[in-house]
Amino acid sequence: MGGDHAPSAIVAGALEAARDGIGIVLVGDPARLGPLLPRRHAPLVLAASEVIEMGESPAAAVRRKPDSSVRRALRAVRDREADGLVSCGPTGAVLV
Repeated sequence: MGGDHAPSAIVAGALEAARDGIGIVLVGDPARLGPLLPRRHAPLVLAASEVIEMGESPAAAVRRKPDSSVRRALRAVRDREADGLVSCGPTGAVLV
């Protein structure tokens, strides 16, 4: 849900990767992501109701926002719903 021109630029990149045969899972707000996804190329969207903003303290935000897109994506890797994680949001939150 983060990054420059998010989420549209992130979704565009994910769709390009999907066209190249890479399996994609997007994590975030389905109401914001869904309209950006064509049905025939729609990657799986894992819902997350919170976002860690760039200006927030990473450690505090990770603790305070258990349903953030970053935490949900990390759980997907842990639970083998995804093989890896690429984040365009706050790097500090991913490292925490």
